[in-house]
Amino acid sequence: MDYLTGSPVALESFSIHGANLIDDDHWNDFLLEKGRHLKALKVYYTDGHFGDEQLELLKVACPELTRLKVSHNQKVTDVGITQIASLPTLQHLSLEIYKTTSSEPYVEILNNIGNGLRTFSLEKVHYIDDSVLEAIHENCTQLSKLRVTDNEALTDGGFVNLFKDWSNPPLTYVDFSKARHVDATQ
Repeated sequence: MDYLTGSPVALESFSIHGANLIDDDHWNDFLLEKGRHLKALKVYYTDGHFGDEQLELLKVACPELTRLKVSHNQKVTDVGITQIASLPTLQHLSLEIYKTTSSEPYVEILNNIGNGLRTFSLEKVHYIDDSVLEAIHENCTQLSKLRVTDNEALTDGGFVNLFKDWSNPPLTYVDFSKARHVDATQ
């Protein structure tokens, strides 16, 4: 990471898998040095690094960011997710966060930048509720891809209301796998 940060290359896209040995200080240095040209940032398997502080830094360091993917992350919390709402150029957002998260930060994202999103993916969001589906319905008018998986709190009524009179063109990709209550008797 030190070599990359010190190089004269102006990166527009950066994707890294298994970045669990890159600590937060190196992430901060990288974002501050290389972020102004970044249009796409994809970070997978960071273990205990790349958290709320880095997501907050994106709004200052990455003014042209249109694509953000944070996957298999153990550090990000609701606080960091809320920071994504301040990225007005974002068009593609994909999150797979291992900490338990609530609906509020996702609703804030959708209320602030949902009208610009073209793809929206939330994986393994076990406890978010229908308010997220309502925010998608109210704010997203350009989505082509929608994924919300591994959830036991969303209701059939919430899904019906999402699609009823939604002013979004037909989706080309939908994934609602494992969006059901775990207890079959309910």
